[in-house]
Order: sequence, then C-alpha cells, then structure tokens
Amino acid sequence: MSNSSVINDYVAGCIGVPTTVTKKYYKGPVQAVTDIIKTSGLRGLYRGFCTQFVRDTPAASVYMTTYTLFQYESLKRQDIIPPQVTNFVGGGIAGVLSWAVIMPFDVIKSKIQTDSAALMYKGFWDCAWRLYASDGIKVFFLGFVPMAVRAFPVNAVTLMVYSEVLQHLNKNDSISS
Repeated sequence: MSNSSVINDYVAGCIGVPTTVTKKYYKGPVQAVTDIIKTSGLRGLYRGFCTQFVRDTPAASVYMTTYTLFQYESLKRQDIIPPQVTNFVGGGIAGVLSWAVIMPFDVIKSKIQTDSAALMYKGFWDCAWRLYASDGIKVFFLGFVPMAVRAFPVNAVTLMVYSEVLQHLNKNDSISS
C-alpha cells in the first residue's frame, strides 16, 4: 500500500467518506447523478436510504442519551471538574458509543450504497446474511479502533463547543430579557 493511499484513506475516514467505494471515479456530482440515473434510475439515488435511516435513529438516541446522562452525573462533581472538561469527555464517549452501536448498520449501508447497480445485494437482509456468511460477526466491526480514534475527538469537540455556545446564548438571552 502506498503512502498516498494510506493518507487518502485517513483523510476520507476523518471526514466520514467510506473507503470501500468502487473504483469508478466521477468528475463531479452532476456526472455521478447522471450515471446513477442511467444505470439504476431515479431510485438509484436513494439506494441505502432506509438503511441510513435505521442506522441514524439509534445512533442519535445513544449519542444524546449518553451525553445527557454524562452531563447529569457531572453536575454532582461540578466543583471538582470544570464543565468544559465534562462536555469534552462526555461528547467523546457519546460519539464512540453511538458509533459502536451502529457499526453493523453502517457496514451494511456502505456495502449497499457501493453496489449501485444492485448486482451483489437484493437489500438490507440479503447483504447482512451474505456478509455474515462470508466473514462472520467480525466483519461488522472491522475498523472499530480507527473509528473510535476518529469519533472521540470529533464528537468531544463538537459537543463541547455546542454546550459552550448554548450556555453563552442563554446567558445573553437572560441579559436582554
């Protein structure tokens, strides 16, 4: 594997782009949309949408529930731990846990979306069974460590900044009232 390939995979992983894409490259979004519509029809643009929905619903639930519980528990220790640290750690843990819960769905979603012509998989369950039959349960958790290494800081910073901005806006709102 070349250094540029490793760097490309790292950058793609950091911004959330699946690296299991087909080797077909497009010059831009218009060419991609045109090709997908030609090969799969308008429905091809939405391939994997249901799987994405099934993936994102529990992810958001775990994410915000974990973060809220972390904040609630930290209120008891507010005099010891600064709120920024609590928000940072809580956001990181929430991000890693939410991704851990949905990794199997994400693997299936990515496989379905990269099979744009629907040649390999008939749908969600067909994809899940074929992946499991070929590689066992571990196939659904490949890349867990890189995911966690990426998810912790991204979500830690995101929720810390969100909490700080929200606190700032609430402070300004109470002043102007």
